Amino acid sequence: MLEGMRTAGQLRRRADDGDLAIEGGLLDGHLVRVKRNVYVDAPASPGTWLARASQHDALVEAVRRDGDDGVVALESAVMLHGGRVWETTSSLHLVVGYHSEGLRAVHFSEHIRDLGPAARRRALRSRPVIRHCWPVDDDDVVIIDGLRVTSLARTMEDCARFLPADAAMVAVDSLLAIGSGACAPGERDGAGRPWDRAEEINTAANVLRAEVAQRLKDRPRQRGVRRARAVIAAGSPWSQSAYETELRRLCLVNGVVPPMPQMPVRTPWATYFIDLGWWGLRKGAEVDGDVKLEGDPEAELERRAARDLDVHDMGIDLAHFTTEDVRDPARVMEKLGVLLPPSAFTAVPAESLRTPWERRSVEW
Repeated sequence: MLEGMRTAGQLRRRADDGDLAIEGGLLDGHLVRVKRNVYVDAPASPGTWLARASQHDALVEAVRRDGDDGVVALESAVMLHGGRVWETTSSLHLVVGYHSEGLRAVHFSEHIRDLGPAARRRALRSRPVIRHCWPVDDDDVVIIDGLRVTSLARTMEDCARFLPADAAMVAVDSLLAIGSGACAPGERDGAGRPWDRAEEINTAANVLRAEVAQRLKDRPRQRGVRRARAVIAAGSPWSQSAYETELRRLCLVNGVVPPMPQMPVRTPWATYFIDLGWWGLRKGAEVDGDVKLEGDPEAELERRAARDLDVHDMGIDLAHFTTEDVRDPARVMEKLGVLLPPSAFTAVPAESLRTPWERRSVEW
């Protein structure tokens, strides 16, 4: 995440601000309680990624100040490494030892006990600090801003194993980009890539991918390993946004011939890189995120139209997808059906990359 993009408030504690200031802020709505003795300035738009990121930052700072035992992991580790996540989390994921000092047995409140299995899992995932118990070797821990965090390779492994496939692929793509040097930590969506070092970046990504694959090989028959192998194999350092990754995953799980991320199209005037492309079919797909329209939207739209015309003159047909399109798999397949010929839908669906919801839908 980009610290420069965040405008929400900082961590507030009673010891720093005083009881009167905290209680007054809660009463007038200027403060929001994140967890016991952890407060943040109330966001202008509650529920947005910025509000969730602000809460996550406050929890990170609280753990840093309090010296809590544990290793930051999963999406929290991805964010601390400067990577992207599919859904910005407001909860802090912390791996603790099986006998971590201060860790107590979880006691569910009555309303959580009465929930069904799915609702209970959602309630537990909404806890401010989500503690996980699994072993983490010292070699798998790095220090980031004074916090113990799972290493980049270990974070990739854990996300690939334990997150749903859509979130796992976004995290893995992002960390592959950082680990291979395709982008700097915290680089915002849509930023450029060092195309002149493509071979070097692909080699570094393959080395990192092989390292994580070997880790998974050393964990036969353990939870999530089969899915993780598929996620790591499908990972790419060239995805420039979470929505590009998700569109590529939807292609793979629906039997579409795998697209090429950032397909180069050379014209007499410039070389353009299409978000996803099928060079043999002369087709391409672009994800139009709102972030691409920041600054001067009119100029950006004119530039995009000129780019599309140049690409079309080279014999490449383009389809544009909004972020809302990408979140609707049926809409994605409808638009791909118009763009691509029937021969493009002959690949074997990557079942291991399906989300739990998608697997249930197939079963029905």
